[in-house]
Amino acid sequence: MSIFGREHKEDGIGVCLLTLTNEFEADRVIAALKSQGICAYKHEDGANQLMGIYMGAGDFHPVSIFVAEEAREKAVELLEEMGFTGDLTDSSNIRLITHAAVRMEVCGKVVYLDPYQIREASHDADLILITHEHYDHYSPEDIDKLATEETRYVFPESMEEMISVERADLRGKTRYLRPGQEMDWEGIGIAGILAYTIGRDFHPREKGWLGYLIDDGKKKVYIAGDTDATAEAKSVVCDIALIPCGGKYTCDPEQAAELANAIAPDIVIPSHYGSVIGDASCADRFESLVDPQIQVEKKMEYLD
Repeated sequence: MSIFGREHKEDGIGVCLLTLTNEFEADRVIAALKSQGICAYKHEDGANQLMGIYMGAGDFHPVSIFVAEEAREKAVELLEEMGFTGDLTDSSNIRLITHAAVRMEVCGKVVYLDPYQIREASHDADLILITHEHYDHYSPEDIDKLATEETRYVFPESMEEMISVERADLRGKTRYLRPGQEMDWEGIGIAGILAYTIGRDFHPREKGWLGYLIDDGKKKVYIAGDTDATAEAKSVVCDIALIPCGGKYTCDPEQAAELANAIAPDIVIPSHYGSVIGDASCADRFESLVDPQIQVEKKMEYLD
């Protein structure tokens, strides 16, 4: 993963656009950015540079490229034209609609997680994943706004009996996952991550409720579900993480930041606030506590 989002104070304050291991490539990027009127500079990891020289690696050592925050979007476009897309983490395919309702476009498919308070009956879902049975995560009326005859579904294994009784119409369209179990659907890797809270009865560990790790082969996105900063959550390796921060039922901003800093993704998106519990200040507080090497993106579309 890159360290996109890291702040650095030298000639000013900027964000790290990407990190390269080749001094010549770094100089090429700097020159290209400056040719487009983008002020950019590089910062070398001195310890690793000395180690590279000692080991005979010459010009191969970590070099980070920094630009001003307001120039980031233009710089990203230029780097993509130069073929550096593999070094950049992009969350533009992810929408956080409300509370914990997520829409993603993955491998040409539309994937929803925990649809709730959906405004439009788009009927565009290829796959719907549910983390657990609480009303603000498993909402049949919202699912029906998105589903088509071809839509497929993933639920925690612990919900199988309930879904079999309540939604007989989903037979043959549904998969059930246990924590730690993995599956492949249309080229998309999906892993179930145990989600639970500690010292509160809202989300017992023994329920086997889930967060999901979604892997399209290029980046891994972790949707944490209703969890605390547990050992299982902290062990996740991902490029983008959506972490609840509204408190009471899940992580509060402090716990959410603890989890984000432990995972250290390129991008973290605060969730689970704005309607059922918490408000925009939760996301603001969370952002202030997250390691500056991690880019915080507040994507909540509706706060009521």
